[in-house]
Amino acid sequence: MDTRLLLLVLAAAAAAPLASAQLEPGFYRTTCPDAEKVVSSVVERRFKADPATSALLLRLIFHDCFANGCDASILIDPLSNQSAEKEAGSNMSVRGYDIIDEAKAELEKMCPNVVSCADIVVLSARDGVRLAGGPAYEVPTGRRDSLVSNREDADNLPGPDIAVPKLMSEFSDKGFSTEEMIVLVAGGHTIGTARCLFIEVDAAPIDPAYRSNITTFCDGKDGDKGKVSLDEITPNLVDANYYDLALAKKMPLTVDRLMGLDPTTMPILKSMATKPAEFNPLFAKVMVKLSAMKVITGKDGEIRKSCSAFNNPTSTNDDQSVIRISSLLPGEMEGLSPVAAKGTSESRKLAGVGAAEEAQNAAAGVMGGPGINKVVGNEATIPTNSVPAAIGTSNKIAENQVAPNEASSDANAAGGLDAGDETAVKKSMRRKKKNKAMGRNSFSMAAAGDEASKRDKKATGNEAASDVAAGGAQPSNVV
Repeated sequence: MDTRLLLLVLAAAAAAPLASAQLEPGFYRTTCPDAEKVVSSVVERRFKADPATSALLLRLIFHDCFANGCDASILIDPLSNQSAEKEAGSNMSVRGYDIIDEAKAELEKMCPNVVSCADIVVLSARDGVRLAGGPAYEVPTGRRDSLVSNREDADNLPGPDIAVPKLMSEFSDKGFSTEEMIVLVAGGHTIGTARCLFIEVDAAPIDPAYRSNITTFCDGKDGDKGKVSLDEITPNLVDANYYDLALAKKMPLTVDRLMGLDPTTMPILKSMATKPAEFNPLFAKVMVKLSAMKVITGKDGEIRKSCSAFNNPTSTNDDQSVIRISSLLPGEMEGLSPVAAKGTSESRKLAGVGAAEEAQNAAAGVMGGPGINKVVGNEATIPTNSVPAAIGTSNKIAENQVAPNEASSDANAAGGLDAGDETAVKKSMRRKKKNKAMGRNSFSMAAAGDEASKRDKKATGNEAASDVAAGGAQPSNVV
C-alpha cells in the first residue's frame, strides 16, 4: 500500500468525530488473526458472482453509519415488540445483509464471539470499494455492536432532491466539511443505477441530449422498471468521473445536477475535476472517517452471535429499543429471519384497526406535514445491457402495483374510464406509485436490486388499499 495513502487513512481515523482511541488497525491480530481475510474472501466471492455487490455494500455502510453511528444497528430484524432501523422508509430497499451474515457465520466458526458485525460492515465496504477499482485502504477495527435499533434513527437520511445548502448542513452536523461531502457523494454515486421511477428530469437543469436519451429509455418497454447508470462512462468503476458528469448535468439524480450548479459546491467540483489523481486518497480518507462515526468500543455494546438479532433481546416496554408493534407488512418481510417474520405476521393479527392503519402508514413512510423532503434510492445493480449513450439497463424487476380501488378512485375522479380519460388515469396511477416508492429510499450511495423491488411490489399493493381506506394519506417526505 502506498505510504502516503496509508498516512492519510490513519490520520483520518485519528480525526474522526467521536471515534474512540480503542479503534486500531489490526485489532483482531491476536484474537482472530484471519478475520479480515475471511471477510475479504466472502466479499470477493460475492463480487465475482455479482459485481453489484460493491454498490450494495457502499449503500449499507452509509445507511448504518449516517443514521446513528457505525454500530450495525441497521442489521437488526424487527420483531413483534421491537421496531428496527430496517423498517425506516429509506432502508426498505437496502440490500447486502446476507453478505454480512455469511461473513459472520464463517467468523463464528473460526473465532466465536470475537468479531463484531459493525466491523464486518466496515470491512466489507472497504473490500467492495477496492474490488470496484477504487482505493485500497486500511480501516481501524474494534467496534462493538449496538444494543438498540430504532426506526426513527434512520428516518432522516438525505433525499435525492434535497437542496444543496440543506445537504451541506446535514453533513456538517455529522462532522464533514463541504469538500468531504462532495468526495463521499462522488464515490458513492460513481457506481450503481437509478430506477426510472425515481428520475425527475424537470427537477433541475439537465443536458438536452442526456435528457432525450433518458426520456426515450424510460418511456420504453421497461418503463418505471428501467435502470439508468449513475455514471454513464464507467458504470462499474469507482473513479472520479462524478465531478465532470455533475458539472455537465449528465446525471439522473436531481441532487447530483444541483451540486454542479450550486455557487458553493460548483467551484469545488471544478477544482476537483482538474485533479482526478487526488480522488482515490481523498475518497479513502473520507471513507475511514465515515467508518469511525459514533462507534461503540471497549465494554459497551456487545459482540452479537447473529448480526440480525441482539444476544439478549428485551421483552418489556421499558427498554428503549422496544417502542411499538412492528410496522412491517407481511409482503415486506423478505430477507428477514423466519422468527422475525413470524412474529411480525402474528402481531398484525392482534393489532386493532387503528394500530394496523398506523403501522401501514408508517411502513409507507407516511408522515404528512410540510417542509420535509422525499427520499429516493439509486439502484445497486450494475448495468449489463446498454441503451443509447450507455445510460441504462433492462434488468427485470417486479413492477410496483396499485390496488384496484385506487384505479376506481382515479376513474371516478376522471368521470369514468373512457378512451379520452385513459391517459390521465395512467398518469395519476404512475404518480401514486412513485409517491409511495419515494418513502422507501435515500439518495445515498447505490441502492436495491430485484429482491427489494419485489418486496416493494407486494407492499405497495397493501399500502395503496390502506391509503384509500384512510381517505388518501400523503406520501413520506423523509429527508
